[in-house]
Amino acid sequence: MLRNIVAVLLASFAVYKQAVSQSLPIVDFGYSLHQASSFNTFGRTYNFSNIRYAEPPVGDLRFRAPLPPRTVNRSVDQGLVGRVCPQANPAWLLIAAQFTPAYLRGKPFNATAAEAVVAAAAGSPPSIDPRTTEDCLFLDVVVPEQIFNKGSNSSYGKKGVGGAPVLVWIYGGGYTAGEKTGNGLYNPAGLIKASQINGSEGAVYVALNYRLGAFGFLAGPTLQSDGTANAALYDQRLALQWVQNYIHLFGGDPKRVTVFGESAGGGSIMHQITAFGGLAGKAPFQQAVLQSPGFQNIAGNFQQEETFDAFLSLLNVSTLQEARQLPSSALIKANLQQVAASPYGLFTYGPVVDGMFAPGIPGKLLLQGSFDHQLKLILGHNADEGLTFTSPVVSNDTAYDEYLKSAFPDVSQSVADYIETELYPPPRNTTLYKDEIGRTSLSISESTFVCNTLYLDRAFGNQTFAYQFSVPPALHGQDVPYTFFNGLNSVTGDNVPVQSDATALALQEYITSFAATGVPSGPGIPRFPLYGNHMALTRFKRSLKWVRASIRGLTHTLHLPPAEAEIYDRPHPEWLRDVLVKLPHLQSLVVSQLPFFDHAALVALRTYGDGAVTGENTRPSYPLRLLIANQCTNTTQRSLADGLTAFPHLVFLDLSRTLGARDAVLLSKLGHMESLQILKLCGIQLRDDGLETMAKAIGTRVRSLDIRNNSLTDHSVRTLLHTCFRTSSVATDTNGTRLRDLSGAADDDWPSGILKPDPAVLDEFRDESFDERYLKRLTRGIVSRLPSEDQPHTGVTHLYIANNRLTVEGVSTLIKSTRLHVLDVGAVDPAEHYHHPSYSFSPLTSAFHRQHLELPGAEKLTPILAKYARQNLTSLRVDHSLVTKSLPLKEDAEPGVCELSSEPVHRELDDEVPGYKLSNDQAGRLGLPEYSVHLALSPAVGTTQEDEESLAPPGIKRGTTCITELVGVHEGAVEDVPILTATGLERTTQAVHGIESARSTSLAPPNEEAVPSSPPSPYLSQTIISKKLQDVRSSQASQPHGLLPSMVPGLRSLTLTDVPCYDDSGEIVKALIGFIRYCASEVELAELQIDLESKGLDPVRPLYNGQKPTRRAVADIFALRKITLEMSQINAFNLSHSQPGPRWRPQSSSSAFHTRSSTEDADSEAFWAAQEKDFSFFNDNEECDSPSVEPGSDFPTSTLSEKVMLPPNDLNPSTSPALHQPSTADTSKDVVQELAKFRKDRKTAYENALKQGKKTIEGYWPGEVKVVRRQGGTTADTVDYYGKYSGRGNVYVENAMHPESQP
Repeated sequence: MLRNIVAVLLASFAVYKQAVSQSLPIVDFGYSLHQASSFNTFGRTYNFSNIRYAEPPVGDLRFRAPLPPRTVNRSVDQGLVGRVCPQANPAWLLIAAQFTPAYLRGKPFNATAAEAVVAAAAGSPPSIDPRTTEDCLFLDVVVPEQIFNKGSNSSYGKKGVGGAPVLVWIYGGGYTAGEKTGNGLYNPAGLIKASQINGSEGAVYVALNYRLGAFGFLAGPTLQSDGTANAALYDQRLALQWVQNYIHLFGGDPKRVTVFGESAGGGSIMHQITAFGGLAGKAPFQQAVLQSPGFQNIAGNFQQEETFDAFLSLLNVSTLQEARQLPSSALIKANLQQVAASPYGLFTYGPVVDGMFAPGIPGKLLLQGSFDHQLKLILGHNADEGLTFTSPVVSNDTAYDEYLKSAFPDVSQSVADYIETELYPPPRNTTLYKDEIGRTSLSISESTFVCNTLYLDRAFGNQTFAYQFSVPPALHGQDVPYTFFNGLNSVTGDNVPVQSDATALALQEYITSFAATGVPSGPGIPRFPLYGNHMALTRFKRSLKWVRASIRGLTHTLHLPPAEAEIYDRPHPEWLRDVLVKLPHLQSLVVSQLPFFDHAALVALRTYGDGAVTGENTRPSYPLRLLIANQCTNTTQRSLADGLTAFPHLVFLDLSRTLGARDAVLLSKLGHMESLQILKLCGIQLRDDGLETMAKAIGTRVRSLDIRNNSLTDHSVRTLLHTCFRTSSVATDTNGTRLRDLSGAADDDWPSGILKPDPAVLDEFRDESFDERYLKRLTRGIVSRLPSEDQPHTGVTHLYIANNRLTVEGVSTLIKSTRLHVLDVGAVDPAEHYHHPSYSFSPLTSAFHRQHLELPGAEKLTPILAKYARQNLTSLRVDHSLVTKSLPLKEDAEPGVCELSSEPVHRELDDEVPGYKLSNDQAGRLGLPEYSVHLALSPAVGTTQEDEESLAPPGIKRGTTCITELVGVHEGAVEDVPILTATGLERTTQAVHGIESARSTSLAPPNEEAVPSSPPSPYLSQTIISKKLQDVRSSQASQPHGLLPSMVPGLRSLTLTDVPCYDDSGEIVKALIGFIRYCASEVELAELQIDLESKGLDPVRPLYNGQKPTRRAVADIFALRKITLEMSQINAFNLSHSQPGPRWRPQSSSSAFHTRSSTEDADSEAFWAAQEKDFSFFNDNEECDSPSVEPGSDFPTSTLSEKVMLPPNDLNPSTSPALHQPSTADTSKDVVQELAKFRKDRKTAYENALKQGKKTIEGYWPGEVKVVRRQGGTTADTVDYYGKYSGRGNVYVENAMHPESQP
């Protein structure tokens, strides 16, 4: 009876098993059908085991590169037969298994007894895994059910584009042992679970086999004559290519492949990154995680040939062909014997330099740039990598020398001596280690593993994610169980339980999130910083005293990210001094928002490390050249003044938003910094008296001065002009008109008689990237000499002075100095807020008129820019009204509107008075009488006509005051034909007839009848261009306008601030589009002129000795290449030019830091700030100084086809369009949307024109338009170590912006 029951149960189980098997999915690869071998009901994953990816590497394919499967087998394969490549392990691993734990516990070790154990083991060969076979090139795929179903859908995208991320595991084992499952250790269940956090679909997991030992790494010249060295690396490459070809069948995306591996696996990936010296195209993966990447140094052919001959000798054959004919068992035995006899710490086999796959060692290839640069990397190593490979018999210098010669057989004696005496000196001469074991262990750790991660860091510009695994004892390989953590029962290879579940879970989440997004981050774990940007200070400081002086001398930059002191283990007050002493060549220090860059740390710089107190003239100094201490709130005025004394060689100093920097003593000490070139003092509540102190201290040494967001007035402008602008003689023509300096400030500053440097270097001093270039120079390597040190002091040429209390008159005086290359004034105050005796209102002026006056703003700068900034000024940031608001015509003047006078008596642009000086006459506005304001007001009742005429302002000249007059051409007359040159419109006398003036702005070619059939003469060709120029200029002069591109041909970058999001009248959109159209016209004219010059037809630039002049670029004639629109935070859809009241309010101005209390402490400031924001101070339509209409959250960047840039000071632009429609949506226009529509239309027309053989199209400008929307946060917000925004007081706020939304 029992027998029958058992039979029934067995039959039922067989039926169930068959039913389950039939329900498992099948994948068709073309060359075979493969069915999932199992389904994990807990993790809902399919396991496709033992999928063939290569032909069996046996027979004639033995010792050759693998081939893709060629045999077609249409029978269903369930992959139930396991495959393991032939294994081998060195005998010294048996000793290491006993010695390592004994050494860690401090117990004595009997090396003789251990060697006896090894000898006994040699007498009995190790058992061979029954799965072992040479036909082992198989891989496994584990895929979540949801992802697989997506991949098997017939409507799935081509080749899996848009599919799930893929993780490909390459195992380690010294290149002689290991297999894809790790005997169960490499279970991907935990990784897949980590990839599914927060509802994510997860990832596809792939693990592959590759040949090992002699089967995969036999090398040497003899083998390469009839075989392939590094055959195992080709195995891996073919498997990765298989993933590219077939992973979409499982739902994976071949464009989202992350390969990861440890030890030999990491070293293999390193070779894949440098494969073929980078000449074979991109690697078959996009990202990589390299854990403890290592490999044995086998570079020379002699060593490779020795190993090859020894292997043939063990086989008892003399040729490679004979070895191919032997059975697998013979080769497996020989491989076991050869690897077992490996020297301690080595494995005999591994990657070699073969001239093909590995044309050099990876470190050298990385240094040469011979690798795939497009990859993203995570790099890791363990705290104690070397102990496992350290022989217990290394007990003295002689034994250490023998180890070196064994590990580096080709090392010369001089190099060996340097390693033994300088890099790793004996324990008695250093405190780096306590004995010879520690000396050898550190040598192995750094040379075999740590240096490889460092090579990769540097090759990828330090834009990698690097970590150190430090869970004690952190030996080599102990991080693998953490990578494949699957719960409480997870153990290491030595059966040691995982000690920190939190570490394991975090590591898994880092790896899987990196595979999914390219950034290792996730909820509940700290953000993983880039290697080049962050470092734990405490660990760094503790290691400083152990690092060799030669290595410390190479450190040039230290960047400490903002975080609380607890994160840095609360460093002691002398931390800064210790770092500066230990790093003698440190030239750049970045400590912005660092809480412990404070009073105590700066005061400690008064003394030396030994505690000796110094005098005022004997204080220590350090060679620091760049210091960025932005918003360091824990500093004091006294400590800053004392601390900066220790840095007399500073070139770049940024103390923005560090309020202690406004101290007069500190500002006066800036005079001791003889090399200072860049000074940033934004938002420190600086006032006119403080700036005067600063200006006297720096004189004309500083080139770039950033003093935005302060409380400066026009008085500071006078101070800067008199103190910080170098005075130079100004040439004039016979009429007394100022001549434009063609050489630019950088050239004319150079003393006569001294050779000028390269023009490209001089041009750097004119460009807006001046600050950025110096920052890069000083943080990317040790710099012996900077370009500025070879130039005389020129004074300020880059001035950032936005968000202060300047008037239009003050800004215009800065422009008239002609000394500035970069000027940032932001929104210019029209001065209606200031009351001054020079502003004379009529006694009959009503209060209503006074309230609704609108004085000219930035648009008044137009003629000033046209006359004084044509070539010198390369970058300008100013209010949008400069372009969008036209200079008023006389008949357009309304009562209460200010007009600009053209009468000479008012000296609007009088050159008799130097343009860069401010008058001391206090009768005028703030000492600027030449810019008197004329007010047109309605006369009082009973005023006579004569009285009315006396009150009226002088007549205003029609059109712009700065466009060249064009004289009409009449037939039969000798004309002055306008000629287009680099300086604009010049004249040359030539008799040309039949050319009439035109008003059209079109730049289309003239009528074919007017074009001669023969090649045009130089003057006729020039005349055709001149007519085009005349058409454009006539069109511009015939209608009101603001700034025109032709007025500032040398301008490279223009930024317009406070551009309304919505335009009720349509005038702003019209003006911006018109400006872009004019830019297109200027580019076309410049291209025509360049073409003319290239043919030698330009009469203005004639041939010299029969040779053509140096070809100019379009930018030499018209330089504008970038327009940036900074959108207003307020959706000012109903903002018009006639809107009463102040048109501008500083968005991050001095009011943000204005002192309200007498004590200036934080609590009082907060109280007064709260009082200022009391709702009762505002009317029903306003709340907290904001209009009742809420700002729109986004703007339509997707339709713009332009760039959306992150604004300065870490303010976030919105990138996902979600238009906010105001109540007047029927009449207002979305400014960005209208510009996007225009740009898109012109680009389409241009592309169509190119297809028709045309080179130009009206309105198409090839320059760049950037849109920046300031939204949320304050200028003080900064992203910290963990990706959070920290404001004042180090109060952390989670960054709510999703990574995909960042530009």
